[in-house]
Amino acid sequence: MEFIGTLATAVAVFCLLMALFGSRRTRMADRLDVARGAGLAGISRAQYERLVSAEAPVWERILAPLAGRLATRAPGAVSSVSDDLIVRAGYDPQVLTAAEVFAAKVLLGVSILAVGAVVAFAMPFPFFIQFMILSLFEGAAFVGFLLPSRYLEMRAASRQRQLRRELPDFLALVRPLAARQSLELSMSQVADALHAASAGRNLLARQINSAVTAYGFRDESTNLYKALADVAMVAGVEEISDLATALQQAVSFGKGVGDVLVETERYMREAERNRLAATASAISTKLTLTLVLCYLPEFMLLIVAPMFISTLSRL
Repeated sequence: MEFIGTLATAVAVFCLLMALFGSRRTRMADRLDVARGAGLAGISRAQYERLVSAEAPVWERILAPLAGRLATRAPGAVSSVSDDLIVRAGYDPQVLTAAEVFAAKVLLGVSILAVGAVVAFAMPFPFFIQFMILSLFEGAAFVGFLLPSRYLEMRAASRQRQLRRELPDFLALVRPLAARQSLELSMSQVADALHAASAGRNLLARQINSAVTAYGFRDESTNLYKALADVAMVAGVEEISDLATALQQAVSFGKGVGDVLVETERYMREAERNRLAATASAISTKLTLTLVLCYLPEFMLLIVAPMFISTLSRL
């Protein structure tokens, strides 16, 4: 009986893998024949896949059907995942939709719960052991349900911290250039240099580049300051919005742009210093908590308890 159950599980897993990966090669070969019939006979399979293949990734092929059903039948539950969070995390909501994030939450939670049921009932455990296993996996399933949203929140917070760290150095580089040329050109040059020097890892340089690009292709109602404010709104960083407002007011009232850059840079560095000081002050509390929770029970068990028992035995 156990052999039949194992065989059925293996067949189910094989069918699932074939549904996900098995038809990929057939579809790719068919589309390659169509491309060659259209006059592209000189291309190889690898070139075709790089140029014209629109094959969806595996995770999208898994989540898309479930996401479509959830978006239709439970729009209120899907709306619990906001597009703003997806954007702040650095993803395009047209590529990674809120329905797909919610589908990932449901799929992860149900999968963990299914694994717990298999572990609990596949082995001849006593009833109370099965109950404990199911309870443990229920908690793990709840954590798995929360994990995708928590990941997006942590990624968004990490991007915001990175932007705040990079902004003072960016302003320090822009300030001497802005004294000799336009602010737009200075920001563009510094952003390009930082982007090249960091091999694309400087997040602020990419954001500023997008703002300068929007400014370069602006219409009459859009300018650099509005583009910076839009970047700040998308990233959720108020300091960039405040910088855009201060720069616009400086230009309107004749105040020096360099003064605004100096004040913003000083404010950002002081805020970063205060944040680091607050983080450092919290280390002692964490170390004390670690000492109390980890080392004090062992000390009581290994040192104090034997002394207490030996004292009682001599009475």
